[in-house]
Amino acid sequence: MLPIIQIGPFSVQAAGLVILLGLWLGLGRVEKHASRYAMKPAELETMVMLTLGIGLIGARIGYVASNPTMLSSGWLAILSPRPEMLEPLTGILSGVAAGVIYGRKHQFELWATLDSLTPGAALFMAFLALSHFLSGNAYGMPTSLPWSIQLYGTSRHPSQMYELVAATGIYLWVERQLRVHSDRQSSPGVLVLKFLAGSLGARVLLETFRGDSTIIAGNVRLEQLAALGLFAACLWLLEKRERYSMLDKNNRS
Repeated sequence: MLPIIQIGPFSVQAAGLVILLGLWLGLGRVEKHASRYAMKPAELETMVMLTLGIGLIGARIGYVASNPTMLSSGWLAILSPRPEMLEPLTGILSGVAAGVIYGRKHQFELWATLDSLTPGAALFMAFLALSHFLSGNAYGMPTSLPWSIQLYGTSRHPSQMYELVAATGIYLWVERQLRVHSDRQSSPGVLVLKFLAGSLGARVLLETFRGDSTIIAGNVRLEQLAALGLFAACLWLLEKRERYSMLDKNNRS
């Protein structure tokens, strides 16, 4: 683990630095492939940055609302850079709402927009996994396997590395799909749905090795159950998109 990088008198969170790098490189992939979906790179970049900015603000507001005691030290506590002082659900909801409003205002086509964002999202997920390894988050269950790592006083599954391998494989698959279909567009929505299905399927499997899961009903992992439900929903939507695309092609011919 490398939570802090010391640069002279300055301390930089390594995980945060990796996340920023992943965001920057991910935006580069989005801009590269935007034209194939008839999207403008600048507008996509603006939408992404707006979504992230509003999402961070919403996540901090949600955390403050549920933990008002953090203001006992003064209102400047709201500006703390600590990522654990964010409420994920309100952040996601507010960020998605901002992205939807921006997309509707600029008349973005939903599936084309999601497909255009997929290469950047896939690359970012690999950097997010690396940030988990550097920070020690998303840690694994105790194990005696020879490739275990020492973390929090015991030998554990390197679940962050499992996550990194899976995310890297999914990203390489996305890039291959873009190369294979370089001369023609695949059915709108198919790329993003396959990416989500692959990511959720990997989460169902990898959650087995996590040591920080939320356990309910005795031995059921809440995150694994949620990923399984979303995985099934993605497969259902994927089947509908491919059927719709097939009907559309038949009607045109």
